[in-house]
Amino acid sequence: MKHTEELLELTAQLLAWNERTMQIFQKRTERETDFYTEVKPFVEKLDAAAEKWKETAELWISEEKPKYIHSVQIQQTYDNLQRSAVECFMPQTKEKRFNETHQAIEYVLNSILEF
Repeated sequence: MKHTEELLELTAQLLAWNERTMQIFQKRTERETDFYTEVKPFVEKLDAAAEKWKETAELWISEEKPKYIHSVQIQQTYDNLQRSAVECFMPQTKEKRFNETHQAIEYVLNSILEF
């Protein structure tokens, strides 16, 4: 039960991070982005939050055994978050692909919150 509360809190945080990647993506062409002062710190913070979420989610799955949420989805969401954190700054990122990844992340995170 302890993992459930922690997971819900971390999941809500990741939803906010995911929304932030979308905001950055939508503004990415307005100006140059400095890798060391903007990209790297953002990616490191998101990655730390995603890593903690992934570990907690894996424990939660092993304890609660949810019917419609699986370890593979957790790993894919983690990978997608890491990718989005970098790609949201890149001007050459395709909008359709980024939006689909954003929606996939959101779907899994909302599924956990609704459990």
